[in-house]
Amino acid sequence: MKILHCMFGMSVGGAETMLVDIINQQSLTDKVALLIINNHYDDNLVAKLNPKVSVIKLNRNPGSKNPWWYVRLNYTILSINPDVIHVHQNKTVRMLFPMFYHKTWRTIHDLKLTLVKPAFIRHIAISDAVCADVLTRYKGINISTVANGINCDTIRQKELPLCNTTNPFKIVQVGRLEHLKKGQDILLRAVSILKSRGIEDIEVTLIGEGDSEPYLKELAQSLGISGQIHFDGARDRSYVYEHLAG
Repeated sequence: MKILHCMFGMSVGGAETMLVDIINQQSLTDKVALLIINNHYDDNLVAKLNPKVSVIKLNRNPGSKNPWWYVRLNYTILSINPDVIHVHQNKTVRMLFPMFYHKTWRTIHDLKLTLVKPAFIRHIAISDAVCADVLTRYKGINISTVANGINCDTIRQKELPLCNTTNPFKIVQVGRLEHLKKGQDILLRAVSILKSRGIEDIEVTLIGEGDSEPYLKELAQSLGISGQIHFDGARDRSYVYEHLAG
C-alpha cells in the first residue's frame, strides 16, 4: 500500500512527533511518503524518520495565495498515486482537488473544530470524546476512533524505589503551554494550596512552549511558588522519554 502524509509544517509538536512514530511504524510494511507543504520544518525531527520514507518538501512560503502551489501539490500527489492520503489540517483539505477526496483521511486532535468538506472525506478521532463531539455537530460523518499510541518500550523506566522521601516529589507535564485548554494553571494553583498547608517539597517541570508561558510564569510568581516551577521549553520525544524517569 502507498501511504502519503501531508503536513503544512513539521515543527516539534504533539501532532508532528506522533506522526513521525506513525510513519516509522507504517514504513515497516508499506511504502510511505511525507509531503511538507511549507518551508517550515525541524530538520532534527525529519531526521528521525526511517530512511525508507520519501520526504518531499514543496517549500511554499506560509500564507502564500499563489495558485501555483495548489497545482504543484496536487500534481505531486498525482505522481505518487497513493492509496491513502492522510492530513491533519483543514487548510490541506482546501488545497486538494476533489478527485482525491475518496482517498483522504483527516485526523482530528481537538474538540469543537470546524471541519472542511466533512461529507466527502473520512476522519480519525484521537479519543472517544473527540469522536462524540464531531458526531454531535456533523450527523452521519464517517469517523473512527484511533487513540494516540505510545511505544512504552522506548521510555526509560524509573528504578525502584519509586518514591524517595528525602527528595522533592516531582511532577512533569508535557504539552503545549495553553492553559485554557491544557489546564497548567490548575496544577500551579494546586501546588500553591499544598504550600499553604505546609507541603512545600514539590517541584513541577513544564515541558513545551506556547502563548501561555508568560501568564504561567507570572502566575507562579504571584502565588509565591516560582522556585518550585521549572519551564524546560520545547523538547523532542527522545528527550522526554529519556527524562521522564527523573
